[in-house]
Amino acid sequence: MLDGSIELVMEDPVGITGGVSFDNELVYSAYRQQGHILKAMNWEDIQPQLVDWPSDDGIQASEPSIDNTASLEPDKYHDLPRPGFWVPFPGLRSGILGETIVSPGAFWMMGSVLGKHMLSGSLDYMIEQQELSGSLGYQYNQAWGSVAVGLETSSDVMIDGSGQARWVRTVSGNLQGNRLLWSREMPGINQYLSAGFAVSGTMFPEVPVSPGLQYSGQLQYSLARPAPAAAFFGRERFFVSAGVVAVNELAPISLYGLLFGSTGAQIALPWFFHVLRIEADVEGSLGDEVFAFRLLPQGNPLWQAVVAPVKGRATLFYRLPVAPLDLPIPYGGITGAGLSLFAQTMGYAGNNVLAWEGLLYAGAEIAVDMSFLMGGRLAPTLGFVMRIDPADPGSALDRENLHLYLDIGL
Repeated sequence: MLDGSIELVMEDPVGITGGVSFDNELVYSAYRQQGHILKAMNWEDIQPQLVDWPSDDGIQASEPSIDNTASLEPDKYHDLPRPGFWVPFPGLRSGILGETIVSPGAFWMMGSVLGKHMLSGSLDYMIEQQELSGSLGYQYNQAWGSVAVGLETSSDVMIDGSGQARWVRTVSGNLQGNRLLWSREMPGINQYLSAGFAVSGTMFPEVPVSPGLQYSGQLQYSLARPAPAAAFFGRERFFVSAGVVAVNELAPISLYGLLFGSTGAQIALPWFFHVLRIEADVEGSLGDEVFAFRLLPQGNPLWQAVVAPVKGRATLFYRLPVAPLDLPIPYGGITGAGLSLFAQTMGYAGNNVLAWEGLLYAGAEIAVDMSFLMGGRLAPTLGFVMRIDPADPGSALDRENLHLYLDIGL
């Protein structure tokens, strides 16, 4: 103030990096998970408080003292995972009759300060079935890419050889990695070329089903236009990827292979950061074998109408941000949310036959972006998908044609 007094105008829980009075408002900059933001408050809503600021009168400067006898030993910093957070996170599964089973559970995550190491896990318990499921994962991150390993055990519905559904305990493990091969970032567009691999194995301790291993590798090229924070799903994007999968059954020993490819494009619509996205996926067997329950509808329900050597899937998304958010939660904040509406269909080829599956799949999902103080990020997604028979559209509301899913979004 002009008289030399100091007044406290306002406070921000994170910190204020600057402020200015403009048009009867106090406009100030602060910091949130997504970066710097601007906020404004009406001067009429502000009640300044006089601050008793200590005076520097009478304070005498002193010469700094240096202890020449002190010994400074270097100490190596170990970027180890530190306690992070845990949140209630229910498990969702489809039952034998197609019903959705909700089981109480929790998810936890630990991370290192530099973001190189991340540990995560989950537990949930199906009360009626008295079954406990859990997972444990570790991920190592570097500028060139990442490597992850995981273990999981769960009880899920499985279709046996006679076509009957039953609960089966599965134990699985996986190792996967991703490597950035080339990148080019420019003011108007960013381009990336990356390669990835994965090795996974699954066992069925309670049933006489052969355990198996699966090996895969892929190459992907993508480009995207930079987007503001309000564009939850980004703006213009394009990607194309191709790879190979080898399936190794261990008893008896046998090896099968298939090729897969995917492509997709996204365009920004001229209103409120809405986008339209289309994707196409195809898989084809390298031999006479066919693989069931691959290229499933969104949410991965175990719906398989036709089995053929080649399968294709087409998906159309309409996506829109729900709102730009800045909501505090324990350990971090919610920084955005987005809604997706989608429609899918499948096609098959083999034995000189090209056929449409004859079914449609439609649904919606909502995703939330969560950032945490320890550096982790989650994008949990809750959605549903319906199986629609054009000859009988009303059957889409039947229990066996409705699937609810929840993904933690690591």
